[in-house]
Amino acid sequence: MAIFLFGCDSNQKLEGYIVDEDSEKVIKGVRIWKKQRPNMIEVSDKNGFFNYYRVSKEFSNRSDLNLVFEKEGYNSLEKSFSSYNPEEVEVRLTKNFSEFKGIRSEVLDTVRKIELDNFISTGIVGIAGKKPKQFDRRIWLMSKAKNDELLKLIKYPNVVVKATAFESLYRRGNPEIGNILIKLSNQDELIQFRSGCTSYPFQIGEYCFTEIMKYDLPWKKRIEPPLSNDYKRKIELREVEKEIITKNIKKNTTAN
Repeated sequence: MAIFLFGCDSNQKLEGYIVDEDSEKVIKGVRIWKKQRPNMIEVSDKNGFFNYYRVSKEFSNRSDLNLVFEKEGYNSLEKSFSSYNPEEVEVRLTKNFSEFKGIRSEVLDTVRKIELDNFISTGIVGIAGKKPKQFDRRIWLMSKAKNDELLKLIKYPNVVVKATAFESLYRRGNPEIGNILIKLSNQDELIQFRSGCTSYPFQIGEYCFTEIMKYDLPWKKRIEPPLSNDYKRKIELREVEKEIITKNIKKNTTAN
């Protein structure tokens, strides 16, 4: 007697949100893949949402779905879920502070507070025109952090912290500012910039290029009035750097 075994495909599905364990803010750009199939990757969107769906060749649909969650600046997380979970899940990632060894505790304490506020302002916010504590925290970080600390914070997984570190390095005339801005312009993270009662979203490279270094984009003028004829930048970007940066900014602002 011949016995035939037939395999049955089964669906594996998981939806949910990814958040930062400390700030509880959603995390975009997290790469997600099945441990057994690392070449098939999903990415969390700007709201931290992900939708992982695959057809499994395993006979039983009861096998666990083993996923890996990974993003620069965070500890990788491996977690098992029910193969088909009808409810959304919440996945929490913790920062990988090993990348920030050597940064003094008082600097990291301020960084965490800046991250929780998560905006940049002109110093005058709201109808009453009050100065937020966030403004003073950023000034403190720019003046007190050492150069090596700022270079590490450029990789910190928060857009406001990155922009603050960039601004301080620019004001100090760091010679690597062009290379740093090329990398930042190739990211699609958004900064919320507040002035008075108005809030403006900026791609991080755009903010650094236009509002810190005071360059105009070919298709968009800066928020501030035109520069005076005798204005002098701390560092002038080379033409090839400006070309790469503006192309990156256009690509990533369109993506948002």
